[in-house]
Amino acid sequence: MTSRIRIIGGQWKRRLLPVPDAPGLRPTPDRVRETLFNWLGQDLTGWRCIDLFAGSGALGFEAASRGAAWVDMVEQNPAIARGLQSSIQQLGAQGVIRLHRADASRWLAKQQSPGSSPAAGADLILLDPPFRAGWMERILPAALARLAPQGFIYAEADFPLTPEWLARQQCGRLAILRSGRAGQVHYHLLQDTGDGGVSVRAAHDPVADAGTGEDMEAGAGEGIHSGFPGRGRTAP
Repeated sequence: MTSRIRIIGGQWKRRLLPVPDAPGLRPTPDRVRETLFNWLGQDLTGWRCIDLFAGSGALGFEAASRGAAWVDMVEQNPAIARGLQSSIQQLGAQGVIRLHRADASRWLAKQQSPGSSPAAGADLILLDPPFRAGWMERILPAALARLAPQGFIYAEADFPLTPEWLARQQCGRLAILRSGRAGQVHYHLLQDTGDGGVSVRAAHDPVADAGTGEDMEAGAGEGIHSGFPGRGRTAP
């Protein structure tokens, strides 16, 4: 039995793609994806993206649909990877989306070797690891090492990320630009500041009332990437 995801913007808007049933697979909901790409701005032309723990591919397909120069999808589960490959072919996206069936942490480690990595300068890394397995603590520092200057990381977790938590993970130069909550999922847009990582948003209103279980968003209508140098550049 399979479910489906819907691409919500860009050249493949409204296209439906099948998602195989798999334990722990949590496609990012439409509303959260819409919020993320409102934050980033709708046009990702020329962006270089990595979708770690790709799962349904909802985030990576959305980035590719909105003009990304390339998207590296990394997924270890063989059945899920086969489904992603089928969707890539269905969209005719082989020239944009590159699928890697691999463990995310090992794949990132391989990108450190010279000549192996267009991903060493990713503009956007999409990070949605399995919950309650310690993945965020392990993978975020490695993802930061693969990020272009002033690049963005989108991170989903079952707890709110804070500047103090980021500092403990040796990721203090990441600023929390936006954050929100949908049910039990906390989602965050982070940016590499190259320094101490002062949060652009002093208050994290969307996660303040964690007991309500309601969907909450911060600044959903405001695109931010145009205010930061280097966003929207074309790939070399």
